[in-house]
Amino acid sequence: MIRTVIVCCLLAGLSSLRAQIVREDAATLVYRQRDGLVVTLRKRPLRTVIAYASLTKVWYAAGGEAVAVPTVKSKAALPAATHALPEIGKINMINAEQVLLQKPDLVLLNHDFPRHRELATLLRGMGVDALCCEYDNYADYAELVELFAKLNGQAMPAGGHAGADDIAALCAKARQQPSPRVAIILCTSSGFALETPVSNTGYMARMLGATNVVANTEQRKVQFSYERFLLDNPDVIVIVPMGDLAGLQSKFRQELLTQPAWGNLAAAKASRVHFLPAEWFLFQAGPDYPQALRHLAALLYPGVDFDQ
Repeated sequence: MIRTVIVCCLLAGLSSLRAQIVREDAATLVYRQRDGLVVTLRKRPLRTVIAYASLTKVWYAAGGEAVAVPTVKSKAALPAATHALPEIGKINMINAEQVLLQKPDLVLLNHDFPRHRELATLLRGMGVDALCCEYDNYADYAELVELFAKLNGQAMPAGGHAGADDIAALCAKARQQPSPRVAIILCTSSGFALETPVSNTGYMARMLGATNVVANTEQRKVQFSYERFLLDNPDVIVIVPMGDLAGLQSKFRQELLTQPAWGNLAAAKASRVHFLPAEWFLFQAGPDYPQALRHLAALLYPGVDFDQ
């Protein structure tokens, strides 16, 4: 359900409102973005351009279709129906000209990207509806799928989005087990970082009852310190790859597995070091969250049957 609770964040004397639906009628929906900007969106758009890859599966799950999508390394991150659509550039370098060539009546963007917010302002000035979404983790998905369903004129099931009941049962079963200490490493070509409990993967781990070695909930990732990592000594290590998988696996082996004392880590001793599928853990899983959570649960709680 779209949250109606206002979450106040005091930072440098400023406060911000949680994104939420303000009101709607048969033809339009009024929405307050995370930055407080209130936008009016026409329902049942016919030409939607999606500028943030992870929003694509959510939009399609809510009954929508797109006419263009961003460029991604792996098409697995997008619904099959979009694989032949025109591309409008990489997520952080969206080409405004390519967007306009599609003659959109709605453009979906990510609030976290300054260039997306700038593009939204440009589009609105030209009479095109633009929505800057907040999509960090599963909690945001549950809200977005309802928002998108309303925009597409679709009715949501009484129990919430498809898969909600399965996810609740899966998480309840996982949380009956002893809580493992997990480290979530974001692996990129430029280095490593640790993901926090509010990242996409971190939020899923928390839903499943695991304890993140990073307690920070103010940001989605923090700097990786090998010395600190040894002291944290996680029971399980999962790696989120951002880039070419084979190259990142090689980088991980060369730069971490060869480090002194790596073999003394509890996770290394138990062979509990796992690379995760990027389409579920680098990108938000959208309607595939049940499968993604089941995959992660099997790594966190080996020996527990989550298929029953």
